Amino acid sequence: MSQAFQSLGVQTFQKAACYLQALPYGRNANRADARSVLREGKGTCSMKHALLAILAEENNMPVRLMIGIYLMNEDNTPGVGKVLERYGLKELPEAHCYLRFEGQYLDFTRLTGQTNGTPPIIFG
Repeated sequence: MSQAFQSLGVQTFQKAACYLQALPYGRNANRADARSVLREGKGTCSMKHALLAILAEENNMPVRLMIGIYLMNEDNTPGVGKVLERYGLKELPEAHCYLRFEGQYLDFTRLTGQTNGTPPIIFG
């Protein structure tokens, strides 16, 4: 995985995280291959964080791939509001993948500006 990032000019784990965070959110054609994020230039929370977890493991970094549940709504997931409204819902429990490193929870799914400023609250 390190070589795949290096071929893109990405030399550190931190820069890899920023690179993936800047990619648009989107489902990948092959969800069994985390490298598809790099090939397709997009990824979901699970694919982006799985890719970073693999990179961390290669480099002996104590990063853990985590899954939690949050209440998805229009504020933290722009575009979902219309679907929720159609069913008379304000929010809906949803699974979310992220990383844990040195006691901190790290989410590289989207840039902060790609939400309405309200991060999901994780119940993990």
